Amino acid sequence: MEFAITAVAVMTIMFTAIQATTWFWARSIALAAAQEGANAQRAYNAAPGAGLTKANAFITSTGDGLNDSTVTVTGDAQQVQVTVTGRCLSVIPGFCNAIPVNATAHGTVERVTSP
Repeated sequence: MEFAITAVAVMTIMFTAIQATTWFWARSIALAAAQEGANAQRAYNAAPGAGLTKANAFITSTGDGLNDSTVTVTGDAQQVQVTVTGRCLSVIPGFCNAIPVNATAHGTVERVTSP
């Protein structure tokens, strides 16, 4: 009887730790994709959509760590901001829907200025 109670507690802790790990992994992917997209879009004379393409390519290259991802690139002539949202892999049903993954990166657009 003691083993049954202890086993349930240990399994709960173990699955919670695994779920937290998948969330942090997805968050790392989202942040790295946002940074890649921001760096690509803020480059000197970057083509429109370069950041979106680079961020999506990065997410695709990482595998299944970030699901249902959406990349949004906004900015003007001086600033660019890339936001990546998505969901982590689900070990505990409903967890990934309740706690989505969001990451944002921004930077200054490279341009020639007068001294």
